[in-house]
Amino acid sequence: MSEIVGIIIFYIFILLGLFVAIYGVLAVDYLLFPIGVFLIIIAFLLKLEFKVPVLFWKNDD
Repeated sequence: MSEIVGIIIFYIFILLGLFVAIYGVLAVDYLLFPIGVFLIIIAFLLKLEFKVPVLFWKNDD
């Protein structure tokens, strides 16, 4: 997988998961919230599996 494609897919899964989880909380839907959480978990599993170089903060070393 190309690095650019991997990063884009990672952020799409994160944003989709956050949107679904927040909508599930606001709509009090007990099915949508876990689906959103699982989408976020899937994004991080894909990041680990394909070694996608996504940084959330910069190390000041």
